[in-house]
Amino acid sequence: TVAVTTCDVEQSVTAPGSLINTREVKLEMPANGRLAEILVRAGDRVSAGQTVGRLADPEKFAASVAAAELALLEAQKTIDDLYQNLPLQLAQAQVALAEAQKALIEAQKERTRLDYPRASATTIDEAEARLALADEHLELAQDAYHRVDDLPASDPERATALLNLSGAQRERQNVLATLNWYLGNPSENEIALADANLAQAEVNLAEAQKELDTLSKGPDPLDLKLAEAKLASAKAALVEAQDAVENEEIKAPFDGVILEVNARAGETIPAGTGLFVIIDPQAAEVETTVIEEDLPFVQVGQPASLYFDALPVETLTGTVARIVPRRAPGDRPLYYVYITLEHVPSDLVAGMSADASIVIAERQGVLCLPRALAQASGDGRAFIDVWANGQVEKHTVEVGLRGDSSVEILSGLKEGDLVVAR
Repeated sequence: TVAVTTCDVEQSVTAPGSLINTREVKLEMPANGRLAEILVRAGDRVSAGQTVGRLADPEKFAASVAAAELALLEAQKTIDDLYQNLPLQLAQAQVALAEAQKALIEAQKERTRLDYPRASATTIDEAEARLALADEHLELAQDAYHRVDDLPASDPERATALLNLSGAQRERQNVLATLNWYLGNPSENEIALADANLAQAEVNLAEAQKELDTLSKGPDPLDLKLAEAKLASAKAALVEAQDAVENEEIKAPFDGVILEVNARAGETIPAGTGLFVIIDPQAAEVETTVIEEDLPFVQVGQPASLYFDALPVETLTGTVARIVPRRAPGDRPLYYVYITLEHVPSDLVAGMSADASIVIAERQGVLCLPRALAQASGDGRAFIDVWANGQVEKHTVEVGLRGDSSVEILSGLKEGDLVVAR
């Protein structure tokens, strides 16, 4: 028999996984050039700031700096020119505005003129008087010509009378045309043309005013924005070129271990090519997977015990740091859970397998039995044989937390009861 006692019960879920590095950096070629020296090999431990490689052709880097400085000066000059040319542009815009205002006044006058008679009453009376005189002159000229029209065409008197008659006819036609124009009204085409000219003059004035207003605020915003973008790009290029000069020596960014060397001394290598891979062995975590039935019970911050095949006699402790709410690739319904370690032994390296036991619940000082004696069903009940009064009694108990070795007894037993092992 086994007596019912009190104990601490922890319920956990298992999560197999492996150790992964969280701080891994690829050291790249800072600029196009030749790699002169490689000072480390894979597996070497390095300190922060330690030189791991050197570049050749320093003159080339200096030339890049000079070219970048020239580009920066040109970009700055573009912005300076925008401000220096502004007074001239303002003067031209003011002239254009004055001309547009003058053109608008003229267009308004022309359009207004079409709304009134073409001539005053006095002018019309004068025109009618001139027509009467022209009629009289024409009659006199006709009478004079009729008196000599039977003379030969070559006769000077007849020729003079004919010329006088023609002149009187032209004079009357001109006077009559002038009078008719005074008495007439503008045509639809004339009005439409005047309206169009007036509208165009108003548009021209508005555009001239807008141009002046824009210039009054400073250089053209778009031109200035483009120039400033070029200036920023030139500054960035100069910084990059200067960094390349400073990076003639490639240095380790932190204490760590060289994982890869992907180049050979003497090679000409394009900028951005990966040369070295360095890791921080102490920056590691365990990537585990849990089944979908256990995922709802796992929460960030829960403690975990970790067992590594490489450390068979040592149990490490950690904490659930992240839970990825998406199914992992593969046929099984698994989900990634990441656990941080309180301490990373130097014997561990990335890729080593681990088994995690994540504590999802725990209670202290509760009634408990060995797990083997209280096999609970799905509804949390277990059927127990209890030795009492010299005989075996059947008890139904309610099981709470289920630990790896013990289970919590919620009801059906009391401390000291003797349970018969089956």
